Amino acid sequence: MTDVHNPFYDGRTVFSLDVAQLQPGDIILTRNRQEESKVGRVKSSVIAAAGRSNFSHALICAQPPTVIEAIGPGVSTLSIARTYYHDERDVVVLRYHDPVMARRASARAGLFLGKGYSVKMAVQSVLPAAAAADQPMVKTFCSALVAACYRGSGAAEFQSVNPYRTTPGDLTRMGFLKDVTATVTKPMLAPQNIEKMTALDGERQPSPFDGQAKALYVLHACVADDVDAFFRQRDLALEMPTTFFETLKFLVHALQWATKGDDPLKETYLPALRAIDQKLADAFDQSDLHRMSADADALEAATLADDLRESFEPDPDIDIGAARAMLEATAGQIKSRSWVLEDGHRAEGVSLAWDRWCEMSAHTISALNNRQTILREVLGRVDPGFRETK
Repeated sequence: MTDVHNPFYDGRTVFSLDVAQLQPGDIILTRNRQEESKVGRVKSSVIAAAGRSNFSHALICAQPPTVIEAIGPGVSTLSIARTYYHDERDVVVLRYHDPVMARRASARAGLFLGKGYSVKMAVQSVLPAAAAADQPMVKTFCSALVAACYRGSGAAEFQSVNPYRTTPGDLTRMGFLKDVTATVTKPMLAPQNIEKMTALDGERQPSPFDGQAKALYVLHACVADDVDAFFRQRDLALEMPTTFFETLKFLVHALQWATKGDDPLKETYLPALRAIDQKLADAFDQSDLHRMSADADALEAATLADDLRESFEPDPDIDIGAARAMLEATAGQIKSRSWVLEDGHRAEGVSLAWDRWCEMSAHTISALNNRQTILREVLGRVDPGFRETK
């Protein structure tokens, strides 16, 4: 992460996506014109031209400010709150007309985290030869991820769409998606820390969760052969899990069925299921996810401490609108993550691996509650109208 001041941004207006206006399921399309690497710019131009549009990349909003995307390292997350872009032409936001279905698609996107990225599939999406739409999506690419999330959620217009053949340009031509770019875009004076922010139309800056996709991929891979053997030996009429979260979901349901179901053969399934569950739980304990979480906590603590100190200054340099938006978004994040701990269908003790994930989720919720507390204190000090609206 660079700390070198770039005078190019002094007094310059850039653009950002308003976290308060983004909704789960929103589709964000971007074009990379600002990357320092000529190869990156050329690649973006080729993808845009082949897809007959101005855009070369697609992301889907999970719970603002978090978006999910398929990039080189795999399917991973990005915080829109730490991004900006240079030119309004190079970012567009599309919204599905049914917010319930859009929320389902956003939730489904989370199951893809850790799935591998395929350059080959991305290239094939603009070539004449089509891949089968219904084969398991072992790997994916940006616009295929978006289409698969909506198709899998049951969105009617996506049922005839082949995710493997969907480009960012195709998404711009889907008339049922509403362009809400004007609503969610806001100009801003380039912030002092812009060199540490990610440009949606250019350079990506390092994040504590840069290795998240790899870590989740490794977790799935450690039990993939065992799960495959379990399916083959029992000829199960189920969809094979291809990610860590899909495997978690499979284990919970399978263990619940094997311990409570009426099938006389259920007891024969338990040893293999419990062995897979234990192996995944052990791998989770050793994974890099814990280090990433600690690094993210440290970065968050430093940012909040800066905001808290700044709030005591006579003329605090705090974007009140952004702080309010982040407070609202944090409430949404807490709500979206809390279901993990409140879902009665996945009771504690059913799956060791699931319990490990619940422990990490509880830690994340605690950190979000802390952010909420500090943001309220900051806004209570710098925003005269906050006490009336909070």
